[in-house]
Amino acid sequence: MKQKEGEIDHQMAARKVDQASDAAQTLGRSKDAEFEYSADHGSEHGSVHVTVKSKRASPCFVATACYGNESHPAVIALRHFRDDFLRHGAAGRLFIAWYYRNSPALANRIERNAMLRFLGRVALWPAALTAATAVWLRQHFRNQRVDQTPR
Repeated sequence: MKQKEGEIDHQMAARKVDQASDAAQTLGRSKDAEFEYSADHGSEHGSVHVTVKSKRASPCFVATACYGNESHPAVIALRHFRDDFLRHGAAGRLFIAWYYRNSPALANRIERNAMLRFLGRVALWPAALTAATAVWLRQHFRNQRVDQTPR
């Protein structure tokens, strides 16, 4: 009897994972920039929680315009800093809102002017280096805390 219940729970959990996969594929084909889908299944035999989030990152308009590529390490560092630090505080969220209102026009000007791209890279480099260091330190100390957890 217990074995049969376990098999049924396994099938239900597998179905939840399949549903999450189907939702991710459907959402991935949509034009939405961000999405999240969650599925849960719990029983006395265990639980399954599946969360699917968009892999599409919100743009860093000015940095991308300056560096010419959203995959440039400086752009990635600034994006991680925004996501890991700025989004968690009221002042950071206000800055992000202001930035998204005002930066697209500036980014358009930067993209069209080589001197502005160069000056932007020079101006952003200290911020990108500081952001990369802050993100690395946070991850490093988070990993250390996990490694030092008593077992």
